[in-house]
Amino acid sequence: MFKEIRPLRLDKKETLIGGIKDYCTKNGIHSAVILTCIGSLDSLQLAELIEDHSRFGEVHKDYTGPLAILSAQGSVSTFEGKLIVHLHGVFSSYHEKKAFGSHVVEGVTMNTVEIFLGVLENPIKREMRPESGPPVLITA
Repeated sequence: MFKEIRPLRLDKKETLIGGIKDYCTKNGIHSAVILTCIGSLDSLQLAELIEDHSRFGEVHKDYTGPLAILSAQGSVSTFEGKLIVHLHGVFSSYHEKKAFGSHVVEGVTMNTVEIFLGVLENPIKREMRPESGPPVLITA
């Protein structure tokens, strides 16, 4: 299933989603599973699910650090030739002493973030489905 598993480290002030995209672009990775992601963030933006469940991601909530990434998983795929990083995570706030999570819009690394990517042999892609909102994963 995996062609290889690659470690990735993001350093201070690097963006989370942007850093994963940059790494994948530079290394020719178009399809991968984000197996694990841990580390610390200065800031984080999450997409919130709207109550009627029809418009996921239209409302963004910002958090300021220090924040810990307790766990995050996702995928790297393509949509209309563009690389898509889809990441969900659970985070904790040093100041508020609580855990929270959702779909990650972006984050900025505080010290370091460690990510392991399972690079896939077969491509995974996304397509638009009006009933789903954002581009969805194409499955067999």
